Amino acid sequence: MNDSPPNPDESPHQPLFTSQRRQRRLLRNRRMKRAGLVALAVVVVGVGGWLWHRSRTHPAPSQPEVAADTTAPSASSTPTTAAPLDLPALDASDAFVRKLVSGLSSRPELASWLVSDKLVHRFVVSVVDVADGKSPEDQLGFLTPRQPFRARTTADGLVVDPATYHRYDALTATFVSLDDAGVARLYKELSPLMEEAYQDLGLHGGTFESALARAFGRLLAVSFPNEPPALVHTSVPYSYESPALEGLSPAAKHLLRFGPTNGRKIQVKLRELANAMGIVPQPPAGG
Repeated sequence: MNDSPPNPDESPHQPLFTSQRRQRRLLRNRRMKRAGLVALAVVVVGVGGWLWHRSRTHPAPSQPEVAADTTAPSASSTPTTAAPLDLPALDASDAFVRKLVSGLSSRPELASWLVSDKLVHRFVVSVVDVADGKSPEDQLGFLTPRQPFRARTTADGLVVDPATYHRYDALTATFVSLDDAGVARLYKELSPLMEEAYQDLGLHGGTFESALARAFGRLLAVSFPNEPPALVHTSVPYSYESPALEGLSPAAKHLLRFGPTNGRKIQVKLRELANAMGIVPQPPAGG
């Protein structure tokens, strides 16, 4: 009852994350750098060995000597593969992440979402909350619509006013405008920071990617009624009249508040993002 759609702003405060272990982070960074050097060495040795073997079995025909070309390569001939990012420490990553994420959409709303602090922590905790069926409002309260929830009375009784769904139009438009390939690339590059933030939560087992797969699955499992749902007056002050809707998880109810049009747009985008990121959504237990 306390998770009904009209009243998303009242919930107990939850701690954002547990304390970090700096020594573990430093050790992990050293290992990552060491692994990168090993991988680079393997590539160099492998390519060098292949070229050496090819020169022994397929000697190149002699060619007349020509003057060395000292001109710089043109921009079109220069490889465009980006070098791996030099990630900052998790606690000092806000400015770094803010700059990268701001390029994923041209909509101005995205920049306003990035003014909060501890961006990686908030994202990770929000994903874990949704994966567990909980509301992510403690971390994403700044996304709460300014307009109040609206109900209306019809001949059949009290229902959700469809106009109230428009409160989420801008949020939906910004989300679906995200560049799929850019999100996938950024996810891969920032995975070490997100995994560190996940481990700092002190959860038992699992990885952040597994939590993300469960969050995708839970939101994709939401089914939207085509007609405005019937409501009943309660202490919150409304609840869904349908036991099936009222029994949904808080995370599912949050998406339900977007309405069928916005909600289905978000689900289409979630499928596109999951595909681009190589993540297989995991539906919640029990269907």
